[in-house]
Amino acid sequence: VVFPAEGYILAQFEDAEGNIIPATKVSTTDAKFEGEEIYTLTVSASGEIKAVFMDEDQATMVEFFDYDGSILDQRYYVTGSEITAPANPTRDTVDGVVYEFLGWATSKDATEIEFVDGYNKDVAKEGEITLYAIWNKLTYSISFDSNGGSVVEKIEDLYGTPVNAPEVPTKTGYDFVKKAKAQIQAK
Repeated sequence: VVFPAEGYILAQFEDAEGNIIPATKVSTTDAKFEGEEIYTLTVSASGEIKAVFMDEDQATMVEFFDYDGSILDQRYYVTGSEITAPANPTRDTVDGVVYEFLGWATSKDATEIEFVDGYNKDVAKEGEITLYAIWNKLTYSISFDSNGGSVVEKIEDLYGTPVNAPEVPTKTGYDFVKKAKAQIQAK
């Protein structure tokens, strides 16, 4: 890669349709590459590959991280331009706990979403924006209809948590015979 002039950075590689091609900067001790920047690319089809450069004073690095610290996307944007989020990540169920992706925030411990596609922010002062995937643990809720009997308290807990049987309801003149199927809804 040959840089156009001092003060420019390699922002990304793109294919002929403008799709970003992930690239990894490689370190080498080979003397013939001394002072050069070397990148490896993985391409799925033949065709033109374009190196995109940006004025370093107008470039802002935006990084998207998942819950485990893995980087999902990293690229430069022109300062003040709209940022587009990568595809929504997915998360495996762990020990029966089910997770729902909510969106992106600037703190990995956030519970409120700060980022939506088309996010536009004065990035000149920050120079870099780090966004984290925000996840919600899904819960279940079980309600009971004792058909005129005593009130049976609703059960709410995280998916994957064992359900303990509630107290048996009572109703004057009746014996409790069996429990009916419960309707479980995620919330």
